[in-house]
Amino acid sequence: FATSDGSATARQLRSTFITVDSGAAVDLKPTSELTFTTSGGAQYYYKQFDEVFGQGLVCAIPGPCDVDGSANISAAEGFQENKTLGFYVQEQLNWRDRVFLTAALRRDDNSAFGSNFDAASYPKFGLSWVVGEEPFMSSLGFLSQLRVRGAWGRAGQQPDIFSAIQTYEPVVGFGGVGGVTPQNLGNPDLKPEIGEEVELGFDAGLWNDRVGVEFTYYNKKVKDAILSIPIKPSRGFPGNQFTNIGETKNSGIELAVDVTPVSRDNVGLDLRFTYASNDSKITDLGGVPPSITPNAGAFIQQFFVEGYAPGGYWYKNVVSSTITPIPVAGIPLPIGLDPMCEGGDLIPGSTILGVPNGTVVPCAEAPQLYQGRPTPSWYGSFSADLRLGRRFRLLGVVDYLGGHMVQVGDVSAIHHFFFSSKAILEGTSEVLAGRLGTELLLGDGGETWGMSGMFDGGFMKLRTIAASYELPASLTRFVGASRGSFTLSAENLAILWRGQKDNFGVEWVDPEINPNRVDNGASFYTYTQESWPQMMRIRGMLRLTF
Repeated sequence: FATSDGSATARQLRSTFITVDSGAAVDLKPTSELTFTTSGGAQYYYKQFDEVFGQGLVCAIPGPCDVDGSANISAAEGFQENKTLGFYVQEQLNWRDRVFLTAALRRDDNSAFGSNFDAASYPKFGLSWVVGEEPFMSSLGFLSQLRVRGAWGRAGQQPDIFSAIQTYEPVVGFGGVGGVTPQNLGNPDLKPEIGEEVELGFDAGLWNDRVGVEFTYYNKKVKDAILSIPIKPSRGFPGNQFTNIGETKNSGIELAVDVTPVSRDNVGLDLRFTYASNDSKITDLGGVPPSITPNAGAFIQQFFVEGYAPGGYWYKNVVSSTITPIPVAGIPLPIGLDPMCEGGDLIPGSTILGVPNGTVVPCAEAPQLYQGRPTPSWYGSFSADLRLGRRFRLLGVVDYLGGHMVQVGDVSAIHHFFFSSKAILEGTSEVLAGRLGTELLLGDGGETWGMSGMFDGGFMKLRTIAASYELPASLTRFVGASRGSFTLSAENLAILWRGQKDNFGVEWVDPEINPNRVDNGASFYTYTQESWPQMMRIRGMLRLTF
């Protein structure tokens, strides 16, 4: 009831973005079949965020008041600034509008780089050949067009704004005297993550472009990956230090197929299918042992482990226990005593993570085992566009993804915090009761019971159904418009399939609730709790062109 005697709050937010982009290109055509295009330029990006916050509690007089007229005043402010300056040059060769060869170089400097690192260079090369227009392809009547392509290049991801800077935090010392305390050790050698990627693929049109196929294979390695490494206490700074020591690998395919089975004046049908896969793993940790992800928390066991996906989930796997009713907060709960877990061989350099070896050991002695990755390993969509006559169109879209796990705090809390699930109260599972036992009796810190909120995050949704009607010219002329249309659409209509609906009888309301938070610098942090699901929407739109 701190605000019962009146309160006032003032907040000022300001975001500043400045972009300067300049470039030029010159064409040189030494022959009728050969063209060189040379281009270059410079780019400058600046962004700044300012925030000032003030709050006053207990107004001096009843009624409205301002911050400086309050008896208890608090204030805070924040500031972030980032600058990027880049230069690029590119040369493209065009031979007979069939073969295109590109070479380019970009050099970027960013204010978030360490003081000992100057700038980063990013080269790229690309080749594209329109094979379908070559004379030797003319005998393939079913082939409307064919283009093969390949590319290699590097790109960078800058560190977080204050990762490289050594900072101190102001504090109030003994007797109210101001002082500072170490906050962030910083790293003057910190540089961007460098991604090196190879892409190979083709685009094809078949049977007078009734069928279109786009295929791409990619293999990407991220060198100098930025990992958060615990600081030795002797350094005098708390927490972790961001360091370029790791390497990750991502590879997969991207496929899109377009089919037009019906194409007439009064009716047409277009179908599109897409699918993409991704295999992601850490290939090098630079000799440091596995470490927990930043800000993961005691009950969210995500780790960097060599040979596994970044931010993978690692938990002890309870397999059995002896269920015994024990009073907890006055309630006799069926708790699993003497819980047994799946055993495993420890990963070199780790004291908590292991690889399953088929044994069963007491949970107090068991290592945490890999339970899945936090990011999807496959995803895609299917759409159908039906045209009836010249005015009416009907569109349907289904999308899907999977191959990942999500940590759902709501479900874990029902089992192990509120003790309100049927499975917990009735003691119907040795596994669930064993997780509760390790929490209450062994103090595992979430190393087992976090599994009670783990879900296969895969799903397929009917994303959109939309009907569009183009209005007759006689009607649009009535309101002075040259043309018009009306569209009625419905979104997020139904979940057609989901990888996992419940965990020991407690349902997860919507598998798409996944914040994929990036505020802690880790996009693989996928813990979710008390989040709203995607809402079903029905919208109508009238569009007129004057």
